[in-house]
Amino acid sequence: MKKILLIGVCFWAFSLFPFLEVYSDDEKIFALVNLSSLDNKVVDHARKFAELNLSVPVHMLELDEPVSGGLDKQAQAVSTLFSSNHLAVVALVEPSEKTKHHGLIVYSNKVAVINVPSLKDGTEDHQQYQWRLDRQVIRSFGFLAGREYCSNPSCVLKQYRTLKELDQVGRNFCPPDAQKFRKEAKVQGAQFLPRQ
Repeated sequence: MKKILLIGVCFWAFSLFPFLEVYSDDEKIFALVNLSSLDNKVVDHARKFAELNLSVPVHMLELDEPVSGGLDKQAQAVSTLFSSNHLAVVALVEPSEKTKHHGLIVYSNKVAVINVPSLKDGTEDHQQYQWRLDRQVIRSFGFLAGREYCSNPSCVLKQYRTLKELDQVGRNFCPPDAQKFRKEAKVQGAQFLPRQ
């Protein structure tokens, strides 16, 4: 009876967090961590959008302890999640120290943190906010995989200075950057999803 109850509790818990996935020890993955108060639906949308547009699995990770401090402290904490399975780890954070910086990338640790409150600034439009998150997640994975800024205004890797400029860049890679991302990710051991 206890065994059946335990199995039932496990299935119930998994149903609450369907975006948490299990992966094999030898699989090289891209991972997303939510350390913010964002609704799970918003986070899962960003994860699925990245997965669809990058054609690689993006798994959810959890950090056991809450983290306070600025972007650098948050990035340091997220770095503890990085293992040999990870190609890159991107975290959605709410730094306790106010900053207008939209994020921080620590290339040496293959970790990026995205400052969620800074992307909300100036908009009550849910779709616009979601698209900002989507862009930042894809940009972060792209930069951590070795991509650089792009001059194509339709490319998500286009450099920007303001949220208004961020809203005008594309939501995914331009074709040359998409091809380069796939090539670099493949060299690093990424598993690719079937094209849809």
